[in-house]
This record gives sequence, C-alpha cells and structure tokens, in this order.
Amino acid sequence: MHIRLILLTILTLIVTLQPTWAAPVPQDPGGEAYTVQADDWLSKIADKFYGEALAYPAIVAATNAKAAEDSSFTPIDNPDLIEIGQTLWIPAEIAGQPLTVEMLQNARYEGIYEDSAAIQLSNGSYEGEPFVPGGASRPTVTMIAEVVGFGDLNGNGGEDAAVILVENSGGSGSFYYLAVVLNQNGVPHNAATIFIGDRAQIKGITLSDDTITLQALTHGPDDGLCCPTVETTLTHRLENGQLVETTQDVAGIYKGFFIAASSPGRDSTFYLNADKTAQLTTDFLNDEPPIVEVGSWAVNEAGQIEVTLTGQADRPYEEPVVELLTWQEGILTEADTQPGQIIQSWIEISALATGQHPVPYNPADLDQMIQDRGFIGIYKTYLPAASCCGRDVTLLLGINQMAQFKTDFLNGEPPLIEIGQWQMTEDNQVSLTLTGRPEQAPYATPTQITFAWVDNKLTAVEYDQNLFGSEGLSLYHSAGLLASIERP
Repeated sequence: MHIRLILLTILTLIVTLQPTWAAPVPQDPGGEAYTVQADDWLSKIADKFYGEALAYPAIVAATNAKAAEDSSFTPIDNPDLIEIGQTLWIPAEIAGQPLTVEMLQNARYEGIYEDSAAIQLSNGSYEGEPFVPGGASRPTVTMIAEVVGFGDLNGNGGEDAAVILVENSGGSGSFYYLAVVLNQNGVPHNAATIFIGDRAQIKGITLSDDTITLQALTHGPDDGLCCPTVETTLTHRLENGQLVETTQDVAGIYKGFFIAASSPGRDSTFYLNADKTAQLTTDFLNDEPPIVEVGSWAVNEAGQIEVTLTGQADRPYEEPVVELLTWQEGILTEADTQPGQIIQSWIEISALATGQHPVPYNPADLDQMIQDRGFIGIYKTYLPAASCCGRDVTLLLGINQMAQFKTDFLNGEPPLIEIGQWQMTEDNQVSLTLTGRPEQAPYATPTQITFAWVDNKLTAVEYDQNLFGSEGLSLYHSAGLLASIERP
C-alpha cells in the first residue's frame, strides 16, 4: 500500500509539473500592441515598423481609437510625450489608408513661421516658446477640425486633405492659412501652405483634381476686421509643390457675338455686377430694341458661375432662367451644353479693349465675300475708355449708302449713335461721313473717316487722331466673328 501510494504521488507530481500547451493566440490582422521602451519616441517607433519616421500620426490615431474601446491603451494627448510602459497600437498596414482628422491634428506643418522649418501639432494645436523669455506672447497655431476637405489632389488614387490653420501670437489678429496635406502611402505630408487673410471665416472646403475651393466670408468695404460679411469663393491650385491662388474677381462686363436665325447676329453682353446683380442684353442688330434680362449671380459649390435671370425689366418670368457658366482667364463659357450644341463664350470687355485677349475671329473667305458683295455689313470692335469699362463699337454699312456708328460705353447710359452715309472711293476704300445724331441738329462739321481693307479688317487710315488715339480703329466683319464660334 505504501509503495502504491508513493508511486501514485510521484505520477501525480510528474503530471502536474508537465508544461501546459495552450492553443496559439490568433494575431490581429489589423495590427499589434506595443509597449513603449526606454529611449522610445513616436517617430522612432514609426521608423522601426514602417521605415518612415513621419508615419507616427497613424500610430497616434490608431492608439487613440483603441483607447476609446479598450482601457489598457492610454490615449496620446501629445505626440512628443509618451511614457515607458504605455501601450500603443501599431497598425499592420498604413499604405493605402485614408487620412483622418486625428492624423491631420497631429501632423507637422511648414510655412507658418519663417524662422522655423516646421511646427508639430498635438491634438490640433501648437504652442511655442515665448518670443521674449518670460513674456506672455508666444506663437500658437490651431487647426479648425470642423472644416477639413478630402479628395485626390495629385491623381495617385489616395485621399489627400486640405486644412485651415489659424495663427495667433497674443495680439488681436488671427491669421488664417490653407495647408495641403498629401497622402504618401498612408503618411500625412504637408506639401504646401499659403496665407489667406486676417480673421476670414472659412465655411467649407472642397477638393477637385488639383484645385482647392474655399467657401468663405471676407471683409466688405464697411466691415470691421472682427466681422466679415461678404460671401465669396476662394480657389487655389497645387502646382509644382506650391499653392497658387486662382481666385479671380469675376464681376465685370463680358461680350459675345453669336449666330441668329432671323437677323445678322446676336450681339450679347453679360453684366455681372459687384453687388451680385446680373443683366444679359441681347441685340439682334435689326433696328429692334435690345432684349434686356435681369437677375442675380453667384458662385456655386462646384466653382461655377450660376446666373439666375428672373425676367425683363417690365415682364417677370413665371420660371427663372438659370445659366451655368465657367470662368477662366476672363472668359465666361456655358457649362451645361450638350454634345452637338454650339458653345457660347463671353470675353471680358477690358481684356478685349486693351488687347489682353484677342477678339475671336476667323477671316476665312472674307476677302472673297467682300469682292462678291462689297462692304455692306456689320463691323465691330472694342476700344479702351477713360471713364468706364471700354467702348463697344458697332459700324453698320447699309444699303443705299446709309451708315450708323454706335459707341456703347457699357456704363448704363444709352449708346452714342451717329448716322451718316458711306461710299466707295476710286481706290476701293470706304469713305464714311457722319453727319449727326438721330433727332438732333446736324453737326456743323461732319466727321470724316476713310477705311481700307487691311488684314481682313476694316481699318481707319484717315481720321481725326482725337477720335481713337494711338490705338486707331480696326473693325472686325461680323461674318468672321460668327465663323469663330467653337463647336464640340
């Protein structure tokens, strides 16, 4: 009995002392826990796991997300302060991951302070050392977490971001910056930063291709710096690693000349006024009064100019007519045309009048037309004006040698209309005699202008230099203007 008892005891001890083999703990494919060691810091850990020191915001965002559901993880309040023994969550993969607001709040940014290469945000804020030792004024930067835009800016398929940073160093000014953050294999990289203004209010950000569009309140002429009231759209483009402002003041007067079924053509003028009112004047050049439509305009979220025409001055429309236009380098172009339709464009009058933009003109076959039909027709040009926007000039050489010379200063006043006669000279030039204005006494001395057909334009070769200055006068035949219309 004693021997059996001893043997059973020995066997029991042997069994008890055998190692216990448990099933292996499955690895989380989403990442792994990591305990902070002595001499660790976040960028060093990021470099260890990803080979990229700047990937640490991904660890911050992942750890804070874990801490929200698992108390064994401690949230990272400051990327520069982690403690030995603190448990972090290391995402398994960062390449292809989208940027998050939290990652952007803990990224590095350049371009705020000239004497500093970069600032490190911690939970969306940065605070530097006092400018003067012991002083209260110190550099501070805050990211507006509520206004962040996401989209692919560089065409690589990753989701990039744009954020607003506000700098304040203790004074009354709050200086707004736009910062672009590219997604480089899941790592936020501040590619460019640009100053926007003092105490602007940014309401929204949208990203499309390489363009960043800000919906903002900016300061009107009567606004205090505290309180901007003017709704506006600011656009910037990322070009060669730099942010370039492309915002333009689209308010202005634009000219177009188009085909008309029952008249020589449509002389079209778009007024986009600074107070957001709009007017579209269409003159069919057939002795009937122009059609004047009124309404308003605004820039929509897509960056298009949306013109709402509510009717004519004395006849409101039952339903407003909405025109969607794009703006580029002083040209308005219809944005909602369908394949096979004519594309209509209007060019800013001052650009036409000063030669900054050429008049769209196709002179093909004009020489032959002049030989076959003579100079009867409608001619147009645009000249500078000292007192307003520019001179919109229309010359009509009619049948029976009737002539009309109309100058519209586009300033809301009626055009200056002069009438007279024209005739061909022996050397195939046009002699124009303007004798006065309709329903007024004739000029004491008629105005004489002699034109020649030069480079497919009717060009003044003899005239009073006080009339047109050093620019002279060259008029485009309406047939060449109509032929220049682009078609899809």
